[in-house]
Amino acid sequence: MLDWLGDEGRELESAFRKIIHYPPRQFGSPTLKFGGLSDGHQGVQWSAGFNPDNGRRWLSVNLEGIMYENWPIANLILNELARPLLPGRVSQCGRDINGEIVWNRDYWQVTARPCIAEQKIAPTPIAFRDLTEEQWREALHGALACLDSNRNYRGRATMEVTLLASGHRIKGPVSPHLSLQYLGTFRDWESFLTQGKARLEPFYQWAIRQCRPSAFLRENP
Repeated sequence: MLDWLGDEGRELESAFRKIIHYPPRQFGSPTLKFGGLSDGHQGVQWSAGFNPDNGRRWLSVNLEGIMYENWPIANLILNELARPLLPGRVSQCGRDINGEIVWNRDYWQVTARPCIAEQKIAPTPIAFRDLTEEQWREALHGALACLDSNRNYRGRATMEVTLLASGHRIKGPVSPHLSLQYLGTFRDWESFLTQGKARLEPFYQWAIRQCRPSAFLRENP
């Protein structure tokens, strides 16, 4: 697993198994120039990765725009638009986190997700310390636009995007992808994941809560 990352990949895998406590699933490749592991949960996940080109290492609370059980990412976006909780949680316990909040736009070609010029959903990435409610609402609206409003946002939207590899413009399915990333000081993978998990745990619990259908959503299927 992650053999192409050499010792870095082996140390990441060992620490992930010890600290995260779930059998890891691999993501990334040499072509994409990053690689890492996730816990593979059907919803909110822990994931950790490494970019050998720039030395960037991260641990993140991750939620992809995938169906899972009735599109939990749609619940999170709609719940936060109705009553935004993340900015308050950041104010309480996240202003000094070395990390950032990122919404990505994933473009799908069957199961592949080629890189696109429109990947970042504005105004993210935003450092934890800089997040405002206005910025968060803007990002949420951008993320919601990546889901199909005709299906109550339980499906991918169709957008025209630019493929980075060729520069071609193409229409196809997109979905939003949330990542709350810890980028703290690195000494070794075990201490990095230990510290990062402790700092991100309140945000992991926030994401779990906001993925559940609210009373409003249950009444308006």
